[in-house]
Amino acid sequence: MADLLDRLRTALCSMLLSVCGVVVVGGVGRAQERASQLVTLRGTVIDSSFRPASGVLVYLSSAGIFSLSDDKGEFALADVERGVDTLQFRGMGFAPRAFRLFLPDSAPGTMDLGTVRLVPGPPPTLALTTTVRDTVHDQPVVGAQVMVNDRVVGVTDTTGRLLATEIPIDWGLNAVLVRRVGYAPLFRSFWVGELNAQRSFTGFMWQQAVDLPAVVVEADGILFTWGRMRDFWRRRERGLGRFITRADIERRHPAYISDMLRMIPGLWVFREGATTQIRSTRSGGRCAPSIWVDGLRLTDVRAGEGISRSNTNLDAFVHPQDVEAIEVYRGVGETPVEFSGFNACGAIVIWT
Repeated sequence: MADLLDRLRTALCSMLLSVCGVVVVGGVGRAQERASQLVTLRGTVIDSSFRPASGVLVYLSSAGIFSLSDDKGEFALADVERGVDTLQFRGMGFAPRAFRLFLPDSAPGTMDLGTVRLVPGPPPTLALTTTVRDTVHDQPVVGAQVMVNDRVVGVTDTTGRLLATEIPIDWGLNAVLVRRVGYAPLFRSFWVGELNAQRSFTGFMWQQAVDLPAVVVEADGILFTWGRMRDFWRRRERGLGRFITRADIERRHPAYISDMLRMIPGLWVFREGATTQIRSTRSGGRCAPSIWVDGLRLTDVRAGEGISRSNTNLDAFVHPQDVEAIEVYRGVGETPVEFSGFNACGAIVIWT
């Protein structure tokens, strides 16, 4: 039976190679107990002049695994499962390129894919259709400001709709923020892997009462804020987690809100292209905390080719001048119950 399975796998690999143009990596047919092991893929991206191409997004279409090429054009994709997938290359100024990839059970733990050459191509653009409605009354939200990657692209009309075309965007993850005075902000994110992309979504915004909280300042300098900030101070008194106040932000004058998180032990804040990523060092940098803004959890939307990032690009959604306080919980043991249950990597809670 084992010999029959080996012959069937060999025949399948030959068919894919000759008919479908599949890139076959490694041999075929070792013991099945190795099938559950994961593979690391490495390679180098060059341009048409055979120079290293940095900042190229490399990802697998169905696995949600991605990497950016470094200054030497080198990239690495870790924890890749064996099987068939599509390897995609996307870089600003380059034409998209894709390969079918086959990793059999017998593929070694680390594979070198060699050199991939990209040719010049146009940057991606987006046609975005946005419809925004009031959650309670199901009425159009007029005059809502729509931003893509921190750039204003327009406001909704009397029907709550906005159509914006030829918006410059990035390869990979892009962020949409909808804001309107009196409403909680609306967040969306989407993946772009093709030229002249088109996206549309209908969002519902919660109306918020704009009330100034009562503030009492005592002689010892302790500030008590009531209303929706009451629980922030209650949790701060309890002592679990790290807490950043408006006074802390004003002392540091950060360019981005993620700059305030760089000083928190247990967090790793870094840039991937135009995106800010946040990881927990307790997980070896592989796990991202959930992010909350004004009591609402920011959730990545799986779109396009099924790719989602592990956490939202926070700097594209929240500006330092808009933030009143931040709570940071670095693991499940610190995280309050109202912000737990989504992952074991803690939470970042922001109040505007």
